[in-house]
Amino acid sequence: NRAKRFGATFSILIFYIDYLRNIYENFGVAAGDFAIEKIAEILKASKRQIDSAARINNDQFGLIVLESKRDEARECAHRMLRNIEVSEIDFNGESIPLSAVIGIATFGVDGEDQVQLMQSAEKAVQTARKMKEIRIGFVS
Repeated sequence: NRAKRFGATFSILIFYIDYLRNIYENFGVAAGDFAIEKIAEILKASKRQIDSAARINNDQFGLIVLESKRDEARECAHRMLRNIEVSEIDFNGESIPLSAVIGIATFGVDGEDQVQLMQSAEKAVQTARKMKEIRIGFVS
């Protein structure tokens, strides 16, 4: 509502953590929970103070990037993805790599309300899943 009223822009980034279910199955609940904590730490450390991060469900996190257009959201997503992918968790002597896929939806471009933006971000995630290297997607 604020963005509509004042003509502001923002973007939503949806992160799916790759192989989280495999971490739970292969290393146990404690390792899976530790991976989630690590991802949360990375997002918190990598975001700007004005942005908001949250866990949406099991393997999904979200980030609202205020006052950002697509290019700025893309830069943020690259930074986040790079920080996730250079991280590993060391759990009981096992080194477990982390990776993610990110979908981006921008207010005013990909939707005008919460439902449209989340749907667009989910579609963008599906696009990103098809990519081999930089796994950041947008709605076409």
